[in-house]
Amino acid sequence: MKKILLSAAVLLFINASFANNPPEVNEKVLEAFKKTFNTPQEVTWYENENSFEARFASDGIRTIVWYNKKGILVLTHRNYDASKLPPMILNKLSTELPDQKVLGVTEITNKTGMQYYITLEGEKTWMKIKADVQGDYEIYEKFKKA
Repeated sequence: MKKILLSAAVLLFINASFANNPPEVNEKVLEAFKKTFNTPQEVTWYENENSFEARFASDGIRTIVWYNKKGILVLTHRNYDASKLPPMILNKLSTELPDQKVLGVTEITNKTGMQYYITLEGEKTWMKIKADVQGDYEIYEKFKKA
């Protein structure tokens, strides 16, 4: 029994040791990251099969970015509150959905463009909408409060 417990403890220690080692990010990716993001805070890097992922905060916005191995930015994922939404979207929401309050925003940018996934709360409902940069949107989920 002691051997089993000792083996399990050793395996757990080895696993934890490898989990804490950050990946070695290649120079092209690091250079591109530094040129794009001036003051990132709390940067954590992950390596995926075909890309590097950086998670960090910048100007109060939680951000995740993916670079391919050549250092080309392929996707950004940013989370923030209503105050950082573009005026076109804020205006459209306040005009067309005046009883809804913005709870949070997820902004996704890739080679096809930028989309905003916005969670709204009303008196009797929650809803999730997908909006583009012009403020055009579609409701893709709606829930009634209990």
